[in-house]
Amino acid sequence: MPGPTRFKTAQFACIVFALSLAGCGSGGVSIGTTSSPDPTFLEGNWLVVGELPFLGYGHPANNSFGTALTFTIIGDQIAAGGSTQIPCSSSGMAGGGVVLTGTVGPDGSFSAQTAATLPADAATLQIKGTVPSATGQSWIGSYTFSNPDPGCPFTSSGPITAVRIADVTGTYSGTTSLSPSLGSTGTAQPVSVSFTLQQGQASSGPAGTQSVNEAVLTGTIAVQGSSCFSTGQIVQAVPAIEGNVLGTRVVPVFTMNDGSHLLLTSNIEDTTVSKLGVIGAAVSGGKCDGQFIESFEASRQ
Repeated sequence: MPGPTRFKTAQFACIVFALSLAGCGSGGVSIGTTSSPDPTFLEGNWLVVGELPFLGYGHPANNSFGTALTFTIIGDQIAAGGSTQIPCSSSGMAGGGVVLTGTVGPDGSFSAQTAATLPADAATLQIKGTVPSATGQSWIGSYTFSNPDPGCPFTSSGPITAVRIADVTGTYSGTTSLSPSLGSTGTAQPVSVSFTLQQGQASSGPAGTQSVNEAVLTGTIAVQGSSCFSTGQIVQAVPAIEGNVLGTRVVPVFTMNDGSHLLLTSNIEDTTVSKLGVIGAAVSGGKCDGQFIESFEASRQ
């Protein structure tokens, strides 16, 4: 099923609420307040349908349909990148990605869906719901999903009680091996890997506004045991996004100190993000071009 390898969202503008004060009657003054639901409470990572962990190479998945989304809100506009897990009748489980756009209404109701211009065999997802009443609280709604790909046809719909997945901001570490490129006669090198991620990239917008893209990652990595590189960092260069979060999929690209790039694809395995299941890491360029890091568990420190 087609899935994006890069996801770019627009940045969001902060929402400012109006506070109304009114006086009435004789001999006294009453003060009332009115406020609108805050769309930014929807920002961040959400397990929308199903249970974790989702499908990941080297990490067993449950057998149910699931989808998770990372939301960014720009005024009343929604941009969301997500990951899905689909049960296939003949081939077990399949995974993929989705990108949604939509709007939030003045009453806090919202809807978002995949683009109508997608290829005929691409998966589609529509969600409707109500923004949370406070940061981190769950929200309710409904969804409709369809994957017409004949290799894994699947449709599903139903109610939603979305659960907040913690930000991936933090430091993770684990041990694994750096294997030689395919066809090479070299031997694998044991390595220790430690990486620090920061979810959400802030910048200044027009008229002094501040904006944050919830899907964007920054961070650094240290690798001990490699003969090719030892440190690296995520270098964001719009329009190419060098690190992002797509629901439960975490995809940082580190520029290493030998000039190579290390793509460290990982899965969020629980809502507290106590660890990341690293699917593997491919090396491109530099002294270790074509080598790859084997899958491993990276525990949060």
